[in-house]
Amino acid sequence: MRANRRFLLIGSGEFEPWSEEVERAALEGRPPRVAICPTASAPEGDGVFDRWARMGTEHYRVVGVEPVV
Repeated sequence: MRANRRFLLIGSGEFEPWSEEVERAALEGRPPRVAICPTASAPEGDGVFDRWARMGTEHYRVVGVEPVV
């Protein structure tokens, strides 16, 4: 059986309250789990990458979604 997956590519202000409506719509009828891939921040070093990963983790935990970095 093929997996039916959805991907949201959100940048520039991600992990802000405005994105919750879009994220909830994408997760409707699916397990509340997301992958966080802060790839654009990787060239800036581990500290920046880790900060974005932490921001995403906090954002999704507040809205009741399990984040995976």
